[in-house]
Amino acid sequence: MPCTVSLSNVTQDGDGVDDIAWDAVAFEPLDSKPNDFVVALGDSYSSGEGASEPDGSNYYLESDHHGTKTVDGEDSRFRNACHRSAEAWSLKASLPGNSQSIGEDFNSRASDLDYHLLACSGAEAMNLLPFSTATETKPTDYAGNEGRGQFGEVSQLDRGFVDENTTLVTLSIGGNDARFGEVLKACMTARWTNRDCGAMELEYDGGVFIKQATMNRVAVDVPASVQTVLKQIRAKAPTAVVLLMGYPQIFETGADCVQIHDEEMAWLNGISDQLNDALRDSALAQSTVDAPVVFGDPTAAFSGHNLCTENSAINGLQFELTPGDKPMITIPVPGPNFGLGVSMQSVHPNKFGTDLYARVMESTLTGVYP
Repeated sequence: MPCTVSLSNVTQDGDGVDDIAWDAVAFEPLDSKPNDFVVALGDSYSSGEGASEPDGSNYYLESDHHGTKTVDGEDSRFRNACHRSAEAWSLKASLPGNSQSIGEDFNSRASDLDYHLLACSGAEAMNLLPFSTATETKPTDYAGNEGRGQFGEVSQLDRGFVDENTTLVTLSIGGNDARFGEVLKACMTARWTNRDCGAMELEYDGGVFIKQATMNRVAVDVPASVQTVLKQIRAKAPTAVVLLMGYPQIFETGADCVQIHDEEMAWLNGISDQLNDALRDSALAQSTVDAPVVFGDPTAAFSGHNLCTENSAINGLQFELTPGDKPMITIPVPGPNFGLGVSMQSVHPNKFGTDLYARVMESTLTGVYP
């Protein structure tokens, strides 16, 4: 059957300012259909945020540019900080029965693998969902943003790579829906101002203290949003195995390396545990014998290597900005007009951390995939 291609200059991404002009399309015929069609979706823990040299040199260039380092502190409409790393865990893992990692096959353009890394730092459930169905997810502060990707990209499930050919989808999602990053930033601020983090409020929490508001989101919003994502993945890829990855506990021996009071560790770790329970239950609810959804729990793998440990698999505070970076927070220091901008790489798994995640992926898929 002859192959036909139709191109359009109408897209859901961008800001409508630039024209699109098509020049040519190239095809490279394969001898046979690939055995493995793998798509990596999700948030910063899947994109590889933090798994780079401090200057961002391990990030793919299209996902790290026009940040405050390069545009004098001003936001640029061209900015992209998805921070997709060549050190992401889905690239480091080997599929069952394969001697090489996905990354090794990907880099050598192996004909039996089709792989796409679409995960983006900061992604919430709404950033994965197809535009036409995204309003199924809540909460109400998504209004007007459903089904849209970040940094001018279309939503991850509108990119066209998850389809009936897909054999494996990997993702981590839910941490940003729980606003966990905002909570950590608030707890850093609490230490500088000698306040109780759990008794602080975030502006979108309607007067509810952070601790209770976060627990409410994890109990209600996260399961609803994640299950909506899983349903939409299944609709597009009806036979794919789906690996939903959880999050490690952040703290173990102390929190001083990120300027958080040690007494906040217990409830913050409790949120991680509660979040993983919600994700595990969501995976179980959407799994079937013919189309399994499996949950990967990295908690045990990170034990002994959590934040602030001697051989930590999670970055402490990083201050060197990458080309697409925008400080997630500014730490005040003595003197007029001084401050240290904290890189987005902070409090994310480093290269060692994505090694650990890759091993969790391999063990979770054993006996399940293919």
